[in-house]
Amino acid sequence: MFARTLLSFLLPVVLLAPAAGAVPVAWHVSPAGSDAAAGSAADPFATIQFAVDIAAEGDTVRLASGTYSGAGNAPVTWADKSLVIVSAAGNPDSCIVACAGQDGFRFLDTDLSDAHGLRIAGISFADADTAVAVLRTVNGLNPRVWLGLTRCAARNGNVGVASNGGWLVLDDCAFSGNATAGIEGGYVFGLTMSDCIVRGNGVGLMFTQMNSSPHAEVTGCAFVGNGSGIRYWQEGGGMTLRQCRVDSSTTSHGIRTSSDFEGLLLDGCTINGNAGHGIANSQGSAVIMTGGEACGNGLSGVAMDVADAALRLDGVRLAGNGGWGVGRYLRSDGKSGPDDSGAEGPGVRDQGTASGSPDKDPAHDIDIRGCDIVGNLAGGVALTGVFDPLVIEESTIAGNGGDGLQLGSTRAGALCGITRVTVVDNQGDGLEVTAGAWDLAQVLVSHNQGQAVVVPGAGATVTPACTDLFDNLGGDWTGALLPYLDTAGNVKVDPSYCDLASGDYTLRDDSPLSPAYSDGCGLIGRHEVACPAPPSLVAPVPRGAESLAVASWPNPFNPRATVAFDLPRAAHARLALYDLAGRLVRVLVDEQVNAGRHEAVWDGRDNAGRNAASGVYVARLVAAGAGGSVRMHLIR
Repeated sequence: MFARTLLSFLLPVVLLAPAAGAVPVAWHVSPAGSDAAAGSAADPFATIQFAVDIAAEGDTVRLASGTYSGAGNAPVTWADKSLVIVSAAGNPDSCIVACAGQDGFRFLDTDLSDAHGLRIAGISFADADTAVAVLRTVNGLNPRVWLGLTRCAARNGNVGVASNGGWLVLDDCAFSGNATAGIEGGYVFGLTMSDCIVRGNGVGLMFTQMNSSPHAEVTGCAFVGNGSGIRYWQEGGGMTLRQCRVDSSTTSHGIRTSSDFEGLLLDGCTINGNAGHGIANSQGSAVIMTGGEACGNGLSGVAMDVADAALRLDGVRLAGNGGWGVGRYLRSDGKSGPDDSGAEGPGVRDQGTASGSPDKDPAHDIDIRGCDIVGNLAGGVALTGVFDPLVIEESTIAGNGGDGLQLGSTRAGALCGITRVTVVDNQGDGLEVTAGAWDLAQVLVSHNQGQAVVVPGAGATVTPACTDLFDNLGGDWTGALLPYLDTAGNVKVDPSYCDLASGDYTLRDDSPLSPAYSDGCGLIGRHEVACPAPPSLVAPVPRGAESLAVASWPNPFNPRATVAFDLPRAAHARLALYDLAGRLVRVLVDEQVNAGRHEAVWDGRDNAGRNAASGVYVARLVAAGAGGSVRMHLIR
């Protein structure tokens, strides 16, 4: 931590250096001192304000342990002078500024001809209107004004730390129980923050940032139990959170971002248990989240204004949310965009394209990869009416309370794709596509309560390849998708999950969707082979693996089909039908036969005379030490 703290404060310390030829002085203050004293360690001043007034640029004010209160200690104000104010013990619990509703420390920067900085370390502020504030009286990016806090605390006041026009550098600080905000900033506001705890405030972090660069950086911080965790509007800069928690917001969202095409980057963060959305992208931001999770939030895990924002999720878990895993951000009046009150921040500038359609700069896509989107009450992903292309790859959409996927892109010519995705056991349709040209490749949609794929109008096209639609209660290969069955590797077969009932969607090693049995399609769906077939069953035989020729027609069929085979010489032949779990269904031939061509008819019944269920069956021939097989699709 020491190395990171040193680096965090490198620039502010440079700014605090005294003028050439000046010797910095340390002024000492103690509750037991006197303002008539010398201000030395042996003869300290009594009030912080007296020491600040007498101090020169770059000096240090050192506070002895104790509680500082009353006139001269709160508020303490000064302007255009860089100082260091620290506790002698370095422990915020032993050096307390009791503000009694007044401000704590207030620094004014009125001189834009020079940079200024303030560093505070090891001090607690209690019951402050604003515990520490840096205020720039004129807007401007340069020269910078810095406020650095190390091991400080601001508790049970109105605002913990505030900056208007300054850059905050916060390390190992605690902001708790402040009615308005733990941290509040505006205008040319910058932020570098590490290892802080922000708990039980009205808003944990709230700011309006304009034309500030580089990104705000927040690392290893916890925003827990605030009314709203993080809420901001941003222009001309982005924000990055690494290994942070934004949890348990009591009245609103975990993070609400609104910006002019800027990025919110989250790396390994948890956004859990908030009363509203986990992440609410109300306008214009590009949310890029890698790893981590947004789970158990009252509304959606991630919500966005789909016409004016971008989203990239990689390796994220979105589970158990009260809305969608990923859904649309709506105002309280049911419309998208900022609230009429302006609470969501200023309107986003319409950059426009040659056609006049809104666009983002630079991100203009929605990309979901390697994600688990499971058990959300409203459904998995609902992103319809978006302007840009949508890509979903290698993800699981399972056990959600509504549709698995509701998708639609409205940009002319947008190519949208779903690849290596498993959509299973959702309470609505597996996939509903409202607009756009969609390619489905190696997609598994099974055991959903509605249809496998719904294409409700003429505004969308779906082209599947190597896709399995199986056992969806509303139908599998229906409507516009029916002609694609048995073409381009598309099938209707039991996936043979390891344990569907317990939510294990990995495949048995005899699964027809495994690379060994998928007829050149590779792995269909997201999940690899992870368990063996039951030892008592006979595994299906991949086509083309044996030398004997076997054929079947028609295919698909209902209710009967002909199976033909050729033998090079007379031999005992056994032609039997198996389901894809390897269970014997019917024996058609089991006798000595002559060389040449032979045919047998299957009437769709098992050995007991019962109608076999719809599905794919394997006709397997064994004769003279060789074999062959063919798949047969029975459609009732």
